[in-house]
This record gives sequence, C-alpha cells and structure tokens, in this order.
Amino acid sequence: FSPQDVGDSSSRFERIRDILVHYKVEESGGGNAAEVVMHCSHGFGANLYSWEAVKKGLASRLNAMFVAHDTPGFGLTERPRSIDDFTLKNNSRIGLELLRTLGDKGSGTGGMPKAIFVGHSMGSISASYSAVQKHRQGENVKALILVAPAIRAKLRGGGDFRPKKSGINKKS
Repeated sequence: FSPQDVGDSSSRFERIRDILVHYKVEESGGGNAAEVVMHCSHGFGANLYSWEAVKKGLASRLNAMFVAHDTPGFGLTERPRSIDDFTLKNNSRIGLELLRTLGDKGSGTGGMPKAIFVGHSMGSISASYSAVQKHRQGENVKALILVAPAIRAKLRGGGDFRPKKSGINKKS
C-alpha cells in the first residue's frame, strides 16, 4: 500500500525536498482568513496524529490555520534516500517549505504574516530551528511553544545547565 492508500480522509501529501510529506491542515472554521499559522512538530516515535485531539480547538480558539506534518522517517512521510536528510534541521526546512507551499496555494492566511511554532519533545528542536529561521528572514514569529522539550539549555557564560545535586544517594 502507498501512504496515500492508508491516510485518512483529511490526510494531504506534498512532495517537498524530494520527499513525499504527509500533513494535515485544520482551518479555524470561522469563515474569516486565519490570523496566524500554527505549525506543530511531533516527538520521537510519534507522528502528526499526536496533535489530533487538540488541532480543532487550537485552530478555532486562536483563529489559526493549524498545520502538522510527519517528520521524515515517521508516520506516512517517505523515508529520505540519504542518511544526511534524517536531521531535525532538515525537518524544519520541510516544515517551512510546506508553509510556503500552503501560502502559495492561497490557504486563506493572506501570506501568513504571523507564525506560532509548537514542538513536543524531539519536535521542539525542529520548531526552534523554524522559529529562528523565520525570525532571521525578518518574518513575524508570534510564539515558540516547547512542550517537554528534548533540548539541553546552555548558560550564557558557556556550559550546560545542570540541576544541583541533592544529598540523596551520596556516598560518604
């Protein structure tokens, strides 16, 4: 079976960076053009269905166009041919190109002037890359939301953030 054969009725597919990408879009449903686009990146071992329970509510409450795609190698998105394409930065590029493609197709966002990027676990890294890239391009990033991020914080002076050790299990 092809990915298109097993996707559900709201599944969409687009070839981006030579990879067939599975994605879903949820419109706000208010009849007005969306004020913001919200792109969500799933965590390791998951897929875009991770967002299924919240996508409609988020789109409606935020008057947003909700977009999520399966990271290459997960869900129904094709596996890249090159091992070099299995990176979170490449997944970020795919997400940004998907948003551009949707904007070019006139998805009711009026050019998508504002963006909210959401990432869960591993997806937080892709979401962060996307937000930084959009910001560097001078585009409006309304928010970056990281849910249980798989990111290690760096301190301003260098080094990693590490919690203070407690006295528990300390050998004398």
